Amino acid sequence: MAATFSTEVDHMAKIELLDPTGVIPETKGAEAPRLDTMDGKRIGFRVDWRNYDVFCDEADRHLREAYELQDVTHYYPKSRTTATEKEGTKELKEFAGTVDAMAVGLAA
Repeated sequence: MAATFSTEVDHMAKIELLDPTGVIPETKGAEAPRLDTMDGKRIGFRVDWRNYDVFCDEADRHLREAYELQDVTHYYPKSRTTATEKEGTKELKEFAGTVDAMAVGLAA
């Protein structure tokens, strides 16, 4: 039994297919250089989401046990921000200026 297909599609509804995947933006600059050592360094965490603080607290504890750090600090922005928003940029830059390395992440 053979199937037959009509080539007339004018009477059919058109469907628009959307791609739900995002596009990774091109990087605008070089990656930050790696630290030569963690000893004596100041490490910072930007804690932007409630569940990310659990990771930051654990990472803080492990870093302090494994290295002779000068300090580990946590930055809590006043509001949630995205990469496209300018809110908090000044404060984040000021915080970044007080540390040698910073972990920035999100969690849900």
